[in-house]
Amino acid sequence: YLATLIQDGRSINILKTAASSIYPEVRVAAAAGARNLNVTAAEEILLKLLVETDAGVHEEAGKSWYKFRSIS
Repeated sequence: YLATLIQDGRSINILKTAASSIYPEVRVAAAAGARNLNVTAAEEILLKLLVETDAGVHEEAGKSWYKFRSIS
């Protein structure tokens, strides 16, 4: 999550890696952090996490997705 607050191009790569983690807690943080990215960068990450089987990851990805859809 913290990497997304730094606003650097590397933040996207860090979040992509976190979204693929074997640990659901890390994937939840990636889903929450996606809110801090631009829509294009976040969309790729969130589309992957929205089909997640872990309920916590899916819920957090949904919240982030809703944030982008409500402003567009």
